[in-house]
Amino acid sequence: MEGKLLTNSDDRDQGSTIDENEMNHIEEYIVSSIREIDELKSALKKEKELSKEIKIKIFLNYIELLDAFKRIFKNIEEKKKENELDKQTKIWIGNFRSIMNRVERILRESGVSVIETPDGKAVPGLHTVIETREVEGLSDDAILEEIESGYMWVEGIIRKSSVIVVKNSKF
Repeated sequence: MEGKLLTNSDDRDQGSTIDENEMNHIEEYIVSSIREIDELKSALKKEKELSKEIKIKIFLNYIELLDAFKRIFKNIEEKKKENELDKQTKIWIGNFRSIMNRVERILRESGVSVIETPDGKAVPGLHTVIETREVEGLSDDAILEEIESGYMWVEGIIRKSSVIVVKNSKF
């Protein structure tokens, strides 16, 4: 650069100036830096979206594992009613329960929680109604049975609960 940047009024008085070429170079540098910042912001946004999608896929895999354990334990409970389980089977059940508890803890520590419905009614956006039944004495949308648990995360719904609800005919 031919001249130096003006730093105070004394420099201007002594005849130091920034020529037009230097000014253009500085302007190009600033514009280029702004473009680069915008590109980096855009790339960061895409990476965050990709990271969120990957996390949700991982959470869904853990949730499917929990579903499998729940089905196993439901079948075991039915078998328990029929007859006593042997010692080795009881040990395996304990091991499976420990694994299931660990998966639940991993999800909980990652901010994933089961969708709760304290009022017992299906909520659009949280529940998928897979079946309706008429039941006298209960109001419409009362949950009769949860077929599959729903899960939410700080970023939103991971999976809606699948439920059977009351739907009484109106005449």
